[in-house]
Amino acid sequence: MLEIAERLIGRGYELAIYDSNIRLSRLTGANRDELIRRLPHIACLLRETMTELADFAEVLVVGNREEFQKNSSPLIGHKKIIIDLVRIRPDGQTGINYRGICW
Repeated sequence: MLEIAERLIGRGYELAIYDSNIRLSRLTGANRDELIRRLPHIACLLRETMTELADFAEVLVVGNREEFQKNSSPLIGHKKIIIDLVRIRPDGQTGINYRGICW
């Protein structure tokens, strides 16, 4: 996912990231160093909730099935394009333009 984020930013796309597992204050060592090296402005990209991400994004790239299933309710009723990298299989959520790739 880091590679995808780098490429999208490099091509001029505005980007936001939501992942409940990423909290800069909790990251240490090599993991933090690598993240900061590859995305030095990561703090500006992180969103605290899926609702914040849904308000920002037109397209969502999903790379964590469990995270999406647990936190996707704010997307219901939003007209979003979802690029699924992990086979989430949305359950007929209205307004979703869904594309599964790479699986």
